[in-house]
Amino acid sequence: MRFADATIIITGAAVAPGAFPTAAEEIHPDREGYNGYVLAQQAVKRRGVPEDVANAVLFLSAPESSFITGQLLCVDGGWIMH
Repeated sequence: MRFADATIIITGAAVAPGAFPTAAEEIHPDREGYNGYVLAQQAVKRRGVPEDVANAVLFLSAPESSFITGQLLCVDGGWIMH
């Protein structure tokens, strides 16, 4: 095996999910109120789904993002903007 023929590029990036629905919310005493609070804090007025995080990870692992390094991608529906 000849490593001189291979080009290996390692970039560093991270994904930070926002307030995604989880099983932990099941015990909240006011689940509807909590959901309303979360939506009020976000620019996008829907709760995140696992596919939202998966799409961000797929993007960061694709060749199209090869010049992106050392970044934190917030997948939070705009929560950070509030």
